[in-house]
Amino acid sequence: MVNTISPDPEWGVGLGLGVFVVALTLVGVCIFLRGKTHKRLVDEVDLAYARLAERARELLVELQVELQSILRTEQEPFDPLDVVADPGRLEGPLKTGLRTIRRQQKIRRQFYLLLACCSVAKYLSIAFAAAVLAATSLYILATPAAVLWQTAAWSAAALAGFGAILVIVLVHLNTRIEASIEASRPLFPTSGGAI
Repeated sequence: MVNTISPDPEWGVGLGLGVFVVALTLVGVCIFLRGKTHKRLVDEVDLAYARLAERARELLVELQVELQSILRTEQEPFDPLDVVADPGRLEGPLKTGLRTIRRQQKIRRQFYLLLACCSVAKYLSIAFAAAVLAATSLYILATPAAVLWQTAAWSAAALAGFGAILVIVLVHLNTRIEASIEASRPLFPTSGGAI
């Protein structure tokens, strides 16, 4: 006895059209995602890039002052206590300065990668909607070869998996950019009015 898969049109229509509506919603969101992301972050990223460069310069000047306080000049008389000066106090400004420089170097690259991922999301959502529509149509038409609608359904599932990974990447990049923007802002903003 051969076990054949007999499509249930009601189940196929309900699930297929439900997923297709979700897929169309994703397409609508993803079509404008890149433009909205660019508009929302471009000025903030440029400002953060400049602020981080200035903050890195300030930290390097602070490190230079610390170095000068530890190292004696040739004009100063030799003091044996200065020879054992603790360079450990340089560690904090040095780490902060390097972290700031790394953030400044990465923020624009992360922003452009975020925009590229937004573009990929648009095409991925369109492909997902097309795969869901194809799988649903093949299932409803009760194609004798079940392998066709199953292949289309597995393709849609694979695209959904890629989409989930892409969402994780988008969230990660957005979080890193927002953290860099936040780190670039002054700790105590100055206000124009009196307190």
